[in-house]
Amino acid sequence: IDWKVFGRSDKLFTKMYEHQSDLRVNLLVDASASMAYHGVTALQQIMPSRRSKSASSVPIEYDYACSLAGAIAFLLIKQHDRVSFTFAREGLKNFMRANNSMQHLSEILTLMESTRPHGTGNLPDAIRELVGKVGRRDLLIVFSDLLDDRNEIMKALSMCLHRGGEVILF
Repeated sequence: IDWKVFGRSDKLFTKMYEHQSDLRVNLLVDASASMAYHGVTALQQIMPSRRSKSASSVPIEYDYACSLAGAIAFLLIKQHDRVSFTFAREGLKNFMRANNSMQHLSEILTLMESTRPHGTGNLPDAIRELVGKVGRRDLLIVFSDLLDDRNEIMKALSMCLHRGGEVILF
């Protein structure tokens, strides 16, 4: 009940609040050489001598990870949440600070298109470095095939959880 309105008008009014939180999401895409895996299509398994597609036209794991990360970034920016983006390649590469503008989304997508997976990911070090750069209660979304040392990855992710953040793995 809004008591100030009631005091002025002798009518009961209720206040309705919509809780808005400022969510910051950190997207981390693994850009190691293992993310360049093409997969094996059903046709290649049945008839290995005849291929309907060239190897370069088949999407790789990295393409799927970037598509998913780009879609999530778009949805978050549309609801006015802030998104940061970075790659895991030999540690943390190309860190882009959190922002919520469409221009920022365009820069993220351009960076995704211009980067090709190669080298080692060193995902645990990238996660540790990213957790040190971002806020305490941020959401971390990791896109990876997790082909690094799983124990080290889990230790690095636990740092984020210990600081009050949340983690989602794709």
